[in-house]
Amino acid sequence: MKVVITGASGFIGSEMLKELVRQNDYDVIPVSRQSLDFQGAILTYDFSNLPEADVLIHCGEPSVASSVGKKEFVENIYRATCILKKKYSKIIYLSSSVVYGDRYHFNVNEDCPVNINSCYVKSKIEVEKIVIENSGIVLRLANVYGRKIKKDSLFENIFDQLKKPESVIYLKNVTSERDYIFIDDVVSCVIGVIKGQVRKGIYNVGTGDSFSVSKVVNLFCQSLEREMPIVTETVPLDFRSILVLNVEKIKSSIDWIPSVNLEEGINILVKGYKN
Repeated sequence: MKVVITGASGFIGSEMLKELVRQNDYDVIPVSRQSLDFQGAILTYDFSNLPEADVLIHCGEPSVASSVGKKEFVENIYRATCILKKKYSKIIYLSSSVVYGDRYHFNVNEDCPVNINSCYVKSKIEVEKIVIENSGIVLRLANVYGRKIKKDSLFENIFDQLKKPESVIYLKNVTSERDYIFIDDVVSCVIGVIKGQVRKGIYNVGTGDSFSVSKVVNLFCQSLEREMPIVTETVPLDFRSILVLNVEKIKSSIDWIPSVNLEEGINILVKGYKN
């Protein structure tokens, strides 16, 4: 089976590439805007010349919300339109749960309304529509973390401060609650979708578990074997910021459940740093 991965040098795309190659069941063609040390990789900004394949995994978009403005919005729509002209047998688009917003949301399912509050979210929603109109599959991912710390992420901010001996760390707020999923579980889910008979539509991908920022800090401290610092909020919220996914739809569609809990995942991350 031939699989094309856009964004193959990125945080998620690179892990997808590594695992598909390891399994040795796929002819993988990585596509990136950055150079890749991989035979057959395609370096391009223009998705109109992507190769034919059985499956396309599309994760070639900016991952930092603040980096998406009107220019990037137009580029994302153009790339999605180019991709769909190729008529892949299966298209899997990696979207984000951020489209739901972040106010008082426990047990968010795929029928919950979206909250278009930025160019980043608007771009995600428009690409989702294009993919679904062409019988594709949209995976709305929870907060993904892994062995490599994602740049400009909460985990990077916490980890960078905790590596220092200071007794106080500074975070925007500590009460926000999110659903965190380890990168290996995302990859195994996508592979399950590749192999399975999954109907077109939207699927949440997460753990369904809720963790506050303060709990994340505590788990990092345990793994680093250091005392819990005083956490100072720099931007306290006047509302409960919560986004936790209901993932029953994807679990019932393929043989998949997340296998790495947050404590285990943070231990893997910290161990990788120490080594």
